[in-house]
Amino acid sequence: MNLENYLAKPDKTIQQHNEELLECLSQITQLGYLQDEQIIRLVKESCLYHDCGKVNEEFQKRVHSKDKKIRFDPTKEVPHNVLSLYFLDEGKYQTEEFPIIQYAVGYHHNYGSVYGYLRKKQNLIKNLLESFPVYPGFRADRFIRDIDRIRQTPKAILVKGLLHKCDYCASGGVKAEFPNDFLENSLEELLHKWKENKPDADWNELQQFCKQHQKENIMVTAPTGMGKTEAALHWLGNGKGFFVLPLRTAINAMYDRIRIDLLNDKKISERLALLHSESAEYLINNSKMHIEEIQSYNLLGKQLSLPLTVSTMDQLFDFVFFYAGYELKLATFSYSKIIIDEIQMYNAELLAYLVFGLEQIEKIGGKIAIITATLMPFVRDKLAKNMKFSEQAFPSTLKRHSVKVIDEAINAKDILNTYAENKSKGKRNKILVICNTIKKAQQLYREIEESSSLVPEEELHMLHARYIRKERAELEREIKAFAGSKKELPPPANGIWISTSLVEASLDLDFDYLFTELQDLNSLFQRMGRCNRLGLKEIEEVNCFVYLKIEKTLFEKFIDEKIYNISKLELQKFASAKNESLMDEQEKANMLEQFTTKELEGSQYMKVYNETYSLLVRFSKNPDGEKQALRNIHTQEIIPWRIYNENSEHIKDLEEKLKDPDVSYEDRLKHTQELKQYVVSIPYCVYQNYRNSLSKGKSTNWGNIRVSNFEQIPIVGCIYTEKGFESLDDKTIEDPMFC
Repeated sequence: MNLENYLAKPDKTIQQHNEELLECLSQITQLGYLQDEQIIRLVKESCLYHDCGKVNEEFQKRVHSKDKKIRFDPTKEVPHNVLSLYFLDEGKYQTEEFPIIQYAVGYHHNYGSVYGYLRKKQNLIKNLLESFPVYPGFRADRFIRDIDRIRQTPKAILVKGLLHKCDYCASGGVKAEFPNDFLENSLEELLHKWKENKPDADWNELQQFCKQHQKENIMVTAPTGMGKTEAALHWLGNGKGFFVLPLRTAINAMYDRIRIDLLNDKKISERLALLHSESAEYLINNSKMHIEEIQSYNLLGKQLSLPLTVSTMDQLFDFVFFYAGYELKLATFSYSKIIIDEIQMYNAELLAYLVFGLEQIEKIGGKIAIITATLMPFVRDKLAKNMKFSEQAFPSTLKRHSVKVIDEAINAKDILNTYAENKSKGKRNKILVICNTIKKAQQLYREIEESSSLVPEEELHMLHARYIRKERAELEREIKAFAGSKKELPPPANGIWISTSLVEASLDLDFDYLFTELQDLNSLFQRMGRCNRLGLKEIEEVNCFVYLKIEKTLFEKFIDEKIYNISKLELQKFASAKNESLMDEQEKANMLEQFTTKELEGSQYMKVYNETYSLLVRFSKNPDGEKQALRNIHTQEIIPWRIYNENSEHIKDLEEKLKDPDVSYEDRLKHTQELKQYVVSIPYCVYQNYRNSLSKGKSTNWGNIRVSNFEQIPIVGCIYTEKGFESLDDKTIEDPMFC
């Protein structure tokens, strides 16, 4: 059968398409990512046979039709992946190989139940294939038994996943893999730059450890300022890697740092990917690429083709739900290195997804690095239960923090007293205030604003997640300009910034003083890392003020009461045991050692973790379940009425442009990005209250802005000020606590 005589796509024969798949496979093997000869051979066979079913007459009619009006008719046609099974010759393969190829070929598309077609459409299948050299003796019952037996084996996952990768990349016209032939040289060039200013500069003990353990899984803790990013990249070396961080802001900062500081902004489209839900918008605003370049660049990122990808967890770890085609990601991770940074930022549910996913990656051949500032023992236990790591802690000798523990609620009076005293004495006076919720941050901002003439308007600022995108981006630029971490001590300046956990791991900041509520010790030490970050400032007096009293309602929301109470007790012990307030890095590490698995038994955190992990184990045993959303973050994008009213002409103009059916992809992306600069994400429960109020006639319906056939953004009447989104305008609606 000559596959040159049959079309796979309107502009391509099956033979041409197969050759493109084999070229994609060659790109993977030539880089040394795939070396098992049996796997390579089985993937090649799967590539050659996966679309043979397209030779049937009904498919050829459809693909040849000029107007594309001929649709798939289930009374006349069977999906081509099912038909392709009949072209496989069992005699060519070893006993255990045949079901692996059947699985890859038969399930490379999800067009319904393969078993159902095999059982119910035998006569139709026979008619469609009667002119072709198919192999007799195919038995549906045996096929299903064999597939159920092998589908979860590493070989089956690899062969099917690599077929998906080759197929998708060939169809998308992109390379399957690009070489990492630059990272180790780039690191050495970076060191050379450092030596120009400091001739004795060299890689520190942490970075050397990571470089020496490139072939192992590693679990490393090191405080802020020790060069964990460079350490992680040393561990990656010239391999394929994924750098996973919890927050988009942190990911954007890491992407820019690697792009500019390490790669000098050269050949980025072949080297470094940015992968999160708003990556295209970020690139439009912050890169030199044209929009059409961003389109193809973004596709490479989504196909996991570039050597180094900086990503959120949800973009990579959704395979834990075993959706149709999940094998592509696992197969890619089989020859990749996964770097997990700031693991302490994940809640119990997301941590369970992460640990379970890492276990699957390790089983199939991938390597894992946990590189973080803090790591509680119970998290270490979860990671080490089914995986082996080379572990090392690198405590810093720097003394950066003098801590005062205050058994009260955080208040404006203390902040103002410190601010006024520093200002009167001409001292360094960059003050960071971190609250556990946006509501509390807004309350403090209002109290400072209203109760004192000491703080000029231009010296009081706030940053949290409930600003429209345009304003949040500007605030992030301002806070980095004011207190961005620098290797040399900047001149003194005055200013108060009030924020939330948003700044814990997302922005590289260096304030002079920190006032913070206690959430837990992990979070506290992250927050302290935003004060005297590099230890360059004098610490003769207190620079970190920790307030222990928080609102009890938070224990019903996102703070685990048992973890909070242990944290509080450890801080009280510290405060009562020391005559001085200096807290060194070893003391921080000792405090964290109290968070053992045994101590946390019965906590809500462990209950949620264990339930989620058990659910994922059940999914793995029944992989045909529905795909779920990974991120346990339920928000709704809205446009506040005030923002709409002030920008209505521009918003309406963009909406009309997006309605144009002939608008190009590039312009659609640009207009959507412009429109979403006016959007703020609010908790879904708050939005649901608004909808309930609408249904009762208590609120005004301001309508929606249409983005596409599948997306509309509601215009919501709410209180939106310089403090961001505060509440709905209907005072009868409860304003739930959120952060």
